[in-house]
Amino acid sequence: MVAVQVRTNINKINALVTVGYLMMGLNLELVVMDVPKGKYVTRVTRTEKFPFPGTIRSFSADFLSLLELAWKGREMMRMNLDLLNQRKRKASVLVTREEENITIAPSFSQQH
Repeated sequence: MVAVQVRTNINKINALVTVGYLMMGLNLELVVMDVPKGKYVTRVTRTEKFPFPGTIRSFSADFLSLLELAWKGREMMRMNLDLLNQRKRKASVLVTREEENITIAPSFSQQH
């Protein structure tokens, strides 16, 4: 995912991140991939494993940790979207020379 984002936004390479969740059995981890400096080294960081609630008594403590992981991942994704939406508009180019004008052939297909 980082590679796809960087192809079209090379100047934002050090600010973009990819967020993933790793679920193994009854455990959840948050995995983040980024390019901290330069453009050749990719870093993968992950949290410790957080268990899904196993009993009613452990529900509040375990579930709050899972909600926090979900919220942190969501915030990183939101920051990515904000960063990717900060772009300059493309300038429109008007072709003025006759030899560069493009002629579009008429379409004779009929839609029913």
